[in-house]
Amino acid sequence: MATTTKILIGILIFGFLAGGILAWQYFRTPTWEEIMENPRLSKCDKFREQAMKDYCYRIVADAKQDLFICDKIQQDQLLKNSCYRAVAIAKQDLSICDKIQEQREKDFCYRGVATEKQAPSICDKIQDQERKNSCYQAVAIAKQDLSICDKILDQGIKDDCYEVIAATKQR
Repeated sequence: MATTTKILIGILIFGFLAGGILAWQYFRTPTWEEIMENPRLSKCDKFREQAMKDYCYRIVADAKQDLFICDKIQQDQLLKNSCYRAVAIAKQDLSICDKIQEQREKDFCYRGVATEKQAPSICDKIQDQERKNSCYQAVAIAKQDLSICDKILDQGIKDDCYEVIAATKQR
């Protein structure tokens, strides 16, 4: 009887330890390294603070290129905007930029999509002239097209655009 009792006690202790380890793995807060290696939404929900959840959602949305994960970001509008921008650029989807409320951030989104698609016409949507010039320059360099530099109104940026493309073509 004593041996059977010892075996049962041993099995119970092992069960509690194994169950405790599994519960700890399931309920503990993941590390950022774990999130970066294997970005999953379920990991974000383990954080208690909303700011940490939001940051995690941003990482996972970027990795999965999932716009709907960006919508889960609650506290930080700038983080949500950068999430929309990253997904828009990755998917080359201009319509996602329109979800961004702040014009400056929206302009940066348009610039990113225009550069990825190598489509200077997207730069026309940018309201701020300095950012529009920067957009044309980025697209011209990406496309290696000097004619796009002609759209730049600032002479210094225009000259720089010509120089960068010319130097790249000479290599």
